Amino acid sequence: MGIIRLILAVSVVAAHAGSIFGFFTLLGGGVAVEVFFIISGFYMALILNDKYVGKGSYRLFFSNRLLKLYPTYLVVLILTVLISIVSFKLTSDGGFLSLFNLEENSIFSMLFLGLTNLSLLGQDIVMFLHIDNDGMLNFTSNFRDTNSPAYRMLAIPPAWSLSLELMFYLLAPFLVRLNYFKLSVVILISLVLKIYILVGLGLFNDPWTYRFFPTELAYFLTGALCYKLYNALKGWKVGLQKSLGKWCFFLVFGTIIAYGFLPIHDLFKQFIFFVIFVPSLPFIFSWSKSNKRDRFWGELSFPVYISHWTIVSVLTFFNLDRIESAFSAMVIIVAILFSLILNKYVMSPLENFRQSRVKVNKYKVIKEVA
Repeated sequence: MGIIRLILAVSVVAAHAGSIFGFFTLLGGGVAVEVFFIISGFYMALILNDKYVGKGSYRLFFSNRLLKLYPTYLVVLILTVLISIVSFKLTSDGGFLSLFNLEENSIFSMLFLGLTNLSLLGQDIVMFLHIDNDGMLNFTSNFRDTNSPAYRMLAIPPAWSLSLELMFYLLAPFLVRLNYFKLSVVILISLVLKIYILVGLGLFNDPWTYRFFPTELAYFLTGALCYKLYNALKGWKVGLQKSLGKWCFFLVFGTIIAYGFLPIHDLFKQFIFFVIFVPSLPFIFSWSKSNKRDRFWGELSFPVYISHWTIVSVLTFFNLDRIESAFSAMVIIVAILFSLILNKYVMSPLENFRQSRVKVNKYKVIKEVA
């Protein structure tokens, strides 16, 4: 799944930095994030059923997930703040930091947004807020309709999805172990709620399309359902599993590349992609789970995702965004290089520590770790 995860991260980069060479758009940000949610649900079901079991496993699971996400986020956050300070000194434009002032915003607004920047928690909620004329935070059903969306005060706006991830981690131990029927019922309720909000209430716009946790829960739990299918495949011949996995990989990969060129409505394209991807996921995992190179590339997906916004800002500062056709490719290259550094000096040492916390004589250790 590693290469798929990396190309999903690149899809988000292309959504923010522009099409790659003015040609490739890949999946787009919204679809890519929801596919990430499905994959996350699959991995959480995997490790919670095979690894984190027994007394004390809930606390160990959640703390280990925090160690997986937060240190890398914190490093990028610190760099983003430092870059903003330097930018302010040189140009008087400090980006998101310039908005943190008592003259325009209330102290409550700044404290809330400062804490959510630091903690990750609540960044999804920020997408539903704007700052009114009194400098107070207020609800908005569409942040694109306001001149002062609150997300502008987030250092790393794409990190909103990590807030949803953390909420899912809190619930995952109680949900992913449900049987097929109960899991399907929760998924159905979540999807019906999404349809009601989008169609019934007419809120067919960002942030309701893919940032509202109760409606996105369906994607996480669809991944958990895929894990149950993966378990059912264990009785199949290994050669057959790998052969199907290889063909499913190429089918999904090819669909991602062709996605932006399909001359059909976006909703229909999304439906087709999910119909292809969901049943393919267990087979692709079965085929790729022992591939170290694939796992290596997959480890870069998170740092690429979380750092690209900052990299876009830096390259824009040097006016490299004027090279429109190549700008997205430059962002991707720099993000991958930066992610290699993060992986070597931050993520890998922490990964060793995370695994050392899981006692081998108490928990079953698996090779593939989300």
